[in-house]
Amino acid sequence: MEQEYGLTLSMMLVIVQSRKMLQKSAKLSISFATPTIILYVIRKCNG
Repeated sequence: MEQEYGLTLSMMLVIVQSRKMLQKSAKLSISFATPTIILYVIRKCNG
């Protein structure tokens, strides 16, 4: 019983950690993609 509880707890921790990592990488990719998209749009309008 106790082993099962520990397993569930560690699974939850892993899920929380991976969600935090996903949020971080999503924010990073957004902050990288936005200037690229803006530059692309500006070039399209000027071109």
